[in-house]
Amino acid sequence: MTLRKIYQNYLQNNLFMRLLLLFSMITVLTIISFSYFMYYSMSQAAINRELDIQKKALTNVNNYLGGTYDSAQSILFGLYRDSSLASGVSFMLQHPFQEYVQHGLEQYNLGGNSMWSDGLQYFKNQVEDNKNISNLLLYSEDQQTLYALGQNGQMKFVPTNRARSYIPDVMALESKSVELPNIWVREAIGQWDPNLYAIRTPITDKLTLKTIGQQVVFYSTDGI
Repeated sequence: MTLRKIYQNYLQNNLFMRLLLLFSMITVLTIISFSYFMYYSMSQAAINRELDIQKKALTNVNNYLGGTYDSAQSILFGLYRDSSLASGVSFMLQHPFQEYVQHGLEQYNLGGNSMWSDGLQYFKNQVEDNKNISNLLLYSEDQQTLYALGQNGQMKFVPTNRARSYIPDVMALESKSVELPNIWVREAIGQWDPNLYAIRTPITDKLTLKTIGQQVVFYSTDGI
């Protein structure tokens, strides 16, 4: 049966059937429109919830990274507040380590301030007091050496002469304050934990205001 015959037989002279058809069409269109509206509303609500969750997560991460950045900065602020301690660390970063040890003994024998030679112990204490710190590194630009401290309390002394290592070039490059640990630095200290990020801060001599090295702190991402 063609559509024309259906129309002639059931709709052309039948007002009730035409009204019923019109009502049915309106009903179907209403259901489709309402279904689409509900689907759109629920989709938008789900998207907004997910965006809120991601926004809160990003805020928490930013707050955590901001806190660890301030923590890394406070280590050097504490160093600079003690003139004797700061002078000792400046001497250490600008002279061979053996000369630093010898000079510290001479200062002690002459009755000088014992804090002068406590620079490494100061940084060791910072690592021990903050379990989120995996490693704290001190890099000397003049001597091209790396002092690496870890949670085990041991210090690793790593020569990084430019002829044998990429680390001097890495430290000379400008970088973001918060970044992934450099692969060459990882290799030098034997630290391959993938769940780490690094915060790097220049170390300045208080008297000359010259940058004499870098402090690099490896933090665990477990707290994020």
